[in-house]
Amino acid sequence: MHKRARWLAVMVILCLLTMACGLPFMGKDADEKPEAPAAPPASGQHNAKTPIAEEPPPAASAVEPTAEPVDMGGKLIRQWASGANASSEFGSVDWSAEQATGPANTDECGDYGTAWASSSATGVEWLEVYFDTPVVATEINIYQSYNPTQVAEVYVIDLKGEQHLILVRDPQYLDICPDLMTITVEGVDFPIVGLRLVVDQSVLGLGWNEIDAVELVGITVGASGETTTSGGGSQPSTGGSSGGSTGAASGNVLGIDPASLAPGSFVYELSGAETDRADGGKVQYQNTDNGAVIGLINKTERYSLSMFLPYDVKAGEVALKPYDAKLAAKGPTFAIFAGAWFYYMTSGSLVLTEVEGGKLSGYFSFEAENKDKPGSFLTVSGVFNQIPIKP
Repeated sequence: MHKRARWLAVMVILCLLTMACGLPFMGKDADEKPEAPAAPPASGQHNAKTPIAEEPPPAASAVEPTAEPVDMGGKLIRQWASGANASSEFGSVDWSAEQATGPANTDECGDYGTAWASSSATGVEWLEVYFDTPVVATEINIYQSYNPTQVAEVYVIDLKGEQHLILVRDPQYLDICPDLMTITVEGVDFPIVGLRLVVDQSVLGLGWNEIDAVELVGITVGASGETTTSGGGSQPSTGGSSGGSTGAASGNVLGIDPASLAPGSFVYELSGAETDRADGGKVQYQNTDNGAVIGLINKTERYSLSMFLPYDVKAGEVALKPYDAKLAAKGPTFAIFAGAWFYYMTSGSLVLTEVEGGKLSGYFSFEAENKDKPGSFLTVSGVFNQIPIKP
């Protein structure tokens, strides 16, 4: 009995020592995002909902914009990114490029999945963001929610998908987080639809430079690519004085540069009544004296998308109108035959990035209603490159 009591006493003492040492029961989840290298202590870090503007480097503005995008009236508008892609993403949902679209929603400094992060914490990576309305840029606001600011280069992307470098800088340690990096854009007198941000995480050893949101401020442009002389608002022009589209869909939703496609090819995606993707196919024409009717037919011939356009259409944002079967000249508008049903456009947008040599390149997004089943809708978004307007 004495041996048994002695043995029990030893076991109790060992258990108490183990609890006192605070040994973990399990290790860190292997699927959890690895912790980035710790940044130096930052006395300026804070948890305010509205990030504080940094002390700007050369070529950056010290003006702090509002945290919410506001239509400033007239020709000057503010807009959040509506589409994005990146050199890499840490996750398909959390930390994906899509997290950099829309208003800033990461309220405090930290490694949160509500911002974009690259797959590597030590490399040079890029994030591209796209906007619904082409503008002549005046200001860019980059909301960084972790380890700012390692943004080394900024490019603007024009209507043809070409990139123009506007800012080069060395990564620098900043003791403010979250941070709002504001860039005043000068010398860019052409409309743009996107931005490329290059982050260099190889210099400071801080880890992921995470980007929560990007805001573009600029002057709207018309269908010809010229600065708008009247009106305003952050939505594209979508029709004439009556019967115009409501503008329910807009922008380069797929985030694909039209110039990256082979000449004469197209890609579009469907959602709503059907969910599918058309990666190329054949182009077919039913042109009339009143305008071009260009059919983009997928490889299985399940979908036939029709673009109705005037022959003299110009590069830039094209004012669309709802499909009206009673009109001889139906365009500019869209329709699509899907399966056994016709869907006619009710609202949407089209930007022609290039009109040259009788060939069209651009991107579109529209909503269409089933003519035989009112209330049944398709949303179709796509891009195309060098499609002839005539066969």
